[in-house]
Formats: sequence, C-alpha cells, structure tokens
Amino acid sequence: MRFPILATLAALFVGAGLSAAESVDIEFDNFSGNQTGTLQDLGPYYQSSVMKFTNVASVGNVSVDLRVTASAWGAYAFTGHLPDYSQTYGQPNGDLGLYYTATSYGSGGLHYTLEFFKGGTNFSTTFTVSQFDLLIYDVDGETKQSEAFRAYLSDGLTSYRLADSPNSVSASYFTDGVLFSGPGYNISETDPSAAAILTYNNTNKITLDFESKTTGGSLPNGIFTAIDGDLSLVKGDTSDFGNPVAVPEPSGLVFIAAAGVVLVLRRKRRTTAD
Repeated sequence: MRFPILATLAALFVGAGLSAAESVDIEFDNFSGNQTGTLQDLGPYYQSSVMKFTNVASVGNVSVDLRVTASAWGAYAFTGHLPDYSQTYGQPNGDLGLYYTATSYGSGGLHYTLEFFKGGTNFSTTFTVSQFDLLIYDVDGETKQSEAFRAYLSDGLTSYRLADSPNSVSASYFTDGVLFSGPGYNISETDPSAAAILTYNNTNKITLDFESKTTGGSLPNGIFTAIDGDLSLVKGDTSDFGNPVAVPEPSGLVFIAAAGVVLVLRRKRRTTAD
C-alpha cells in the first residue's frame, strides 16, 4: 500500500464522498488552430498556447466546449498540443497529447488548464460538468529525467485509480492535492502502469501541473504525455486498475497531516515506554 496512514484516514473521513453519478465522456477531436509541424512517431502538433475544442461532450441537451491553455516553467519549454491523438499514428481516437522539452538541466514542467463552456456561447459562459474521468497516461520517466504531475483537490478531484501492479505510477498527498510520480523507466503508452485515472465532480475548470527534473543526457530532451477523456485507451476496461481511492476535501488535508503526526508521536512514545 502506498502511504498507508494517509490512505486509511482519507477512507475513514471522506470515503462517503465518492459519487455514483454517471461520468461524461470527453473527446478532443473537434478543434481549431493551425498545425505547426509533425513530431516524429507522434503526429501533427499545434504550438499555440491556447487550443479551443467544440462539442467535446454532451450533457443532456447541452453541448460542451473546452479551452485548453498551456505554459511552461523552469528548465522546460512548451513544444505543442497533439489534439485528436491516437497511440497509433494516423488513426486519431480523440485523446489530447502534450509535449514539452528540457532545454537545460534542472526542474520545470508544464502548467495545463482545461476550462469548460456552454456550447454556442463563444467560450463566454462557463459550464459545470457533474462528473468526468480523465486517464492520464505515458507518465513513466527515465534514468536521467523524471516524470510526474499534480492534480488539485479544489478543482473537484474526488478520487483516483492506479494500476494494480508493482512499479507503477505512485501517489502522495501534498498541501493542495495529489502528486502522481512515474516509476522512472520507459513504459509503453498502452501500459496502465504508467497511467492514472482521475475522477472529478461538479467543476468547470481544472489544472494539471506536469513536472520533471533532468539531471543528465543529451539536450533538448522531450516529454510526451496524453489525456484520454473517455477511457478508450483501455477500451473502457478498468480491471487492470485498483479500486478508486477517495481524496479528502481541500481543508481535510490539514487534518490528515495533523492526524498523521499524532500517530507517529504516539508510536514513538510507545516505543520509548517499551
């Protein structure tokens, strides 16, 4: 079990928060923008920091649009989005790939924001989606370059699922959310070991911070990751993933951290008394 104390406390205090609502499928296949070029083995990419997608989902009789914004920081530069991405080049399947590049040694990454709008409003009227899942995949890394991403509780993150296998993506809490870290070696895009499924409820905007640290090797060194909004990568079959892990309310992290300290102190006192 990864971080057993925190996982146990989260289950005790917020387990009832998991929603049984039906998830809305999201597809990144209807977009506007000018193609910048083609990335070898990946396909066409678009360098504009902002991408606009129409009709990414339907909720009842409402069409939903999406605006995606990317900005790089630290030792990394943003290369581009790969909308309508497929794991087989030339056969788009509605995923959204992103690519950022280490231009020097050190830490950095990509700040990635997704905002939902009511369709037909020219991206002016925000729209709250009741529930949706995002499968973030190809988060692996290599010996001299790590890969990870952060998801934030205040964005409506309610649970996550990790591959039910050893040496897979790991999860740990930080002050504002959950850090998902790659295992540190190359893994196939279709391998759940390099993926995590995130479930969001009642939100119109989320942020994902992709990050890395490059300590060696030749430069520039690129990182590719992708987002699947309808679980088509695994054909809707999540049997290779563990059960959903509930996350606390944003304010609950302070309580969980404090409770963890109490448990540690109690254990030390018992050890001393023995």
